[in-house]
Amino acid sequence: MNKVLNLGNKEYALKLLGKIKNNNYVPFDLRVTNAHLPALNKIIGRNIFRKDVLYVNTQTLWEIMQPIGGRGKHHYHQLSPQEILDALKDIKNSKDVNESYDGRYLIITLVMHQNDAPIAIILEPHGQLKENVGVDVARVITMYPYNKK
Repeated sequence: MNKVLNLGNKEYALKLLGKIKNNNYVPFDLRVTNAHLPALNKIIGRNIFRKDVLYVNTQTLWEIMQPIGGRGKHHYHQLSPQEILDALKDIKNSKDVNESYDGRYLIITLVMHQNDAPIAIILEPHGQLKENVGVDVARVITMYPYNKK
């Protein structure tokens, strides 16, 4: 399977996310291109994200797309491939970026989950790849509908 998700190619990106949703492959790190992460530096006020590339594990994506209430898993949020694609593409437009614990960032996107709540993304700017722990990359930890209530 291709290990690159190009946010600029909507048709292919949706097809790839659909494959991940329907098949729980052996987990690997998926490279997400065209995320425009350096745009977040203006909101944060510091130069945190230097590269335009983002990584997410396919196991995490699979769990995010599964029905709510999955047994023993905390990532089950029933997000659709379209919602995931829209949220990843919208990172660059987010105005609500907050530092979280362990140097991670909570990004509230403008994309709504089933017209109910905005989708939040937790990013780790200095994460590591599963196959190569010596590499410093920006990683998606999880995505979920953000209910601040």
